[in-house]
Amino acid sequence: MNPRETDAEAPDLTDSPLRFGWQGKTIGERFEKIRATMPKPGARSLDDQTYLDILTYILQFNGVPAGDVKLQPNTDTLNQIVISIPAATPGSSGRRR
Repeated sequence: MNPRETDAEAPDLTDSPLRFGWQGKTIGERFEKIRATMPKPGARSLDDQTYLDILTYILQFNGVPAGDVKLQPNTDTLNQIVISIPAATPGSSGRRR
């Protein structure tokens, strides 16, 4: 697969699609979704910290500021944190460089 191509079944995790589908969800909800679906076909084959690392990378890539405390893969705690994605400025993708 060409590195610039994406899997048609994989959701776009940047910009508008992420803002629409993730805004207002909890980190716990997204953690569980990623854990239940990745990687294809071996869902739940990674350890919980790896799934949390993937999630935090996606959030950081999309400009979501980090909190003051390191996240732990504890669903009860993660369900208390609501995702707030900063608005993109005109002409920018909303991504940090």
